[in-house]
Amino acid sequence: MKQALIVDGRDDDERRALFVISALYHCVDALRERPVRFVGVSTVEVEIAIRVLEFDTGIRATVVEDARNAMEQAFSDAVLYVAVVLEDVDSVSRALAETAGVRCLVVPQFPREHALSVDNVSRLAAAHSHAGFGALIRTALSS
Repeated sequence: MKQALIVDGRDDDERRALFVISALYHCVDALRERPVRFVGVSTVEVEIAIRVLEFDTGIRATVVEDARNAMEQAFSDAVLYVAVVLEDVDSVSRALAETAGVRCLVVPQFPREHALSVDNVSRLAAAHSHAGFGALIRTALSS
């Protein structure tokens, strides 16, 4: 049964992993019995934040190496891929998720004009609120 949550672990000019990790505290009840996997982690700060999240909440989180086969394996039993981005909603990880048939919750903080959609506009507040994004994750995992 598909149940894993995949989190984009990049925190750079475009991706907001530390924001998403903070949001996970607001939906920890929906994560207790499911694997949480971080893809694309490239900074020590994100790795530390993941370990603190595990310690604080008791959830199981793993960091997936960037090798293509490891990434594909990570998505094999995933139910949801989540990311908060500055403006660009497309990424290699999202493409892998879509190829694997995994639902995507990718929320831009400042969407580009061509990316404006009803979904993106309705989620703008959640892209700036840890609690709001956590609630979106909880809802997506329960549906």
